[in-house]
Amino acid sequence: MSVQEAKFMKVRFINGTERSFAFQPLSSTLEPAVLLSHVNKALDSRRLVLQTPEQILIIPFDNVESIEITPAPAKSLPDAIQVFHEFL
Repeated sequence: MSVQEAKFMKVRFINGTERSFAFQPLSSTLEPAVLLSHVNKALDSRRLVLQTPEQILIIPFDNVESIEITPAPAKSLPDAIQVFHEFL
């Protein structure tokens, strides 16, 4: 897989640190509702579980300020508010 095909996740922690990860995108045929159910399952579990070739990383959401994933999926998530511009 090339880097151009990858998705990127930036996790910001409440202590001000950040970690970034590249991961293989979920199948492009995955329906937004199914993707949203995966997101909801992670939120309900109160942890983010990531697996690298060397380790499994479990991050409790209590330590997370925000998570960014780019690029966004081609299809919008059913519960997402479609933002046209972010004001800084």
